Amino acid sequence: MSSEKTVSISHIYPITFSIIKKHTINTTCDRPRVAEFKATVRQSLSERMEVDNKARLVAMPALMASALDPRHKHLPFLARDETKAVFDKLNELCAHDLEDHAAIAEDMGEEEVEQHGATGGVDDAVTAGPSSAISMLLGDDYSVADTTNPQMEVDAYIKDPRPSLESNPLDWWRENQTRLTRLAEVAHRYLCIPGTSVPSERVFSAAGLVVNRLRTRLTPEHVDMLVFFE
Repeated sequence: MSSEKTVSISHIYPITFSIIKKHTINTTCDRPRVAEFKATVRQSLSERMEVDNKARLVAMPALMASALDPRHKHLPFLARDETKAVFDKLNELCAHDLEDHAAIAEDMGEEEVEQHGATGGVDDAVTAGPSSAISMLLGDDYSVADTTNPQMEVDAYIKDPRPSLESNPLDWWRENQTRLTRLAEVAHRYLCIPGTSVPSERVFSAAGLVVNRLRTRLTPEHVDMLVFFE
């Protein structure tokens, strides 16, 4: 979960539910201490990850990242109504993103009109039409894609075959971003590589193994070189 170069946030809830529902289930051959340990792990994970709080769970950024990861997109560890709530949230995010883009485009259009007006070209900016006669005659009925319906993108995303667990979700979105434009933009926000202190902690751990009571005469230069080789 402390990967530095690949997405790991989308693994959080699949791994959590796998531990709770599969790997810590009591069996008939468990000794009392083992059964107690499993119960403690299940309870701790359930409380920390809020898996029983359905209202908060479906809005968790880590769970949204799982839904946007094509490897976990079917969310098999959730109940059907919870999965539906997650994808409803995705629809909302796509629709909100679409509204933001429309507002930005409108603002940019107003700026262009103002600039043309300042140079005396308002009529040209306002009356600019299709670039060809065929576009003028048939353009409205031959749009390249319906970019105003986020539900269509979400449905197409769900129906796509699921890649292997060893694949890179960022590569998948890079290949499909032109087809799933709105979802890709949402995925780029959620499928981030989380900041972590693990790399620096590893350096301290390596230094602790190099500098010990049996090697107290190491010079700082030698310590730097040994830690570098570690």
